[in-house]
Amino acid sequence: MLAVLLLACNGRNGKVSDRSVLISESDVIESDSSIFDCILDSWEAVYLDDSSTDALLGNIMKVQYDDGLFFIESMSGNTQKHIFKVFDKEGQYKNDISRPGRARDEYVGNITWTLDPERNEVAIVVIGNPYTVKYFDYEGNFLRIVESNTLPETFADGRIAHMMSDGSILMESLFGMVPTNDLVAIHSDGSADSIVPMSSCKLSQESGFSTNFGKRYLDSQNGETWFMRALDNRLYKSSGSGRAECVASLAFLEEPSESDKLNYEMSWLWDSEHAHLDIFMNMKDMLLFTYGTRKAGVWHMYDKKSGAVHRYANTATNLVAMPQLKESGVYDNTIIGTYMPGLNGNDQELNSPELEAFYSRASESDNPTLVLYHFKK
Repeated sequence: MLAVLLLACNGRNGKVSDRSVLISESDVIESDSSIFDCILDSWEAVYLDDSSTDALLGNIMKVQYDDGLFFIESMSGNTQKHIFKVFDKEGQYKNDISRPGRARDEYVGNITWTLDPERNEVAIVVIGNPYTVKYFDYEGNFLRIVESNTLPETFADGRIAHMMSDGSILMESLFGMVPTNDLVAIHSDGSADSIVPMSSCKLSQESGFSTNFGKRYLDSQNGETWFMRALDNRLYKSSGSGRAECVASLAFLEEPSESDKLNYEMSWLWDSEHAHLDIFMNMKDMLLFTYGTRKAGVWHMYDKKSGAVHRYANTATNLVAMPQLKESGVYDNTIIGTYMPGLNGNDQELNSPELEAFYSRASESDNPTLVLYHFKK
């Protein structure tokens, strides 16, 4: 039986509340089948338009989906600049969102971005002093600028943005190569405050959007962000208003040793024998994550409604046998993967006409191909 814990949380100014449920090893529901046999409903390919130079993408960094549109950030191979393009659900190119430059409706330097589905807006955050948020509609028309000069002194080098239901933007702080502990909410009036202080939490870099570490403990959709407190395996969520709630303590996960806690930046990154979270995805009805060593990660599913945790038979993490397929986004209960010939390997035996047809068509395109994995509870 799941035990409810009412514990004090060391959040700044009471902004982190704790009504967590303790989930022990005996509470985990085991399955003899793989996650794909149990809850993967179907998959489909979206072949992106490559009929004009305007439609061409570089290496895909991030994808978000809303209102029948895919919003894609890629890195130009020649200039190493961020470019943002919009495609419809059939893969046809629609328009760009802004462009690199120093004009009021352009961006330069380090940036991050997110969608605001409630308002049909794209928010591009230009990282600097001040942090500048530039808003565009889905057709790429410039709307407004919001500057924030009130970020906490401890916050540095924010690189990952998530839209909250109240219109505030949740930023994760990254200091150099190693993430610091702050999550900061930048509100629509430019004010900002920290919801998870440096003394209380350690978060990792977002997988799929950085190949240096390939780890993620934070993800957001539907105006709600879920994240892990890695040093004690606690699960949090935030819906905005500068507040977070601790909802579960995953006691079945291995707690890092004291030496790991002192040297966490190095030990968990490089020690292949140290068990840790690897993939972490926030979906409409569930969280999907893998846990284990680098060579033996095991898929788990956390049911948001019931609070139950399911563990699946240990299988390779590649989805639908697609080798090295990079997860680039999530919407509803769907994972958006990307496949690009030359960057994604294809060194396995193709065991179905469906996969053979996929590789054949995707390999002929000058653009990456999106692969949608539709999950069911």
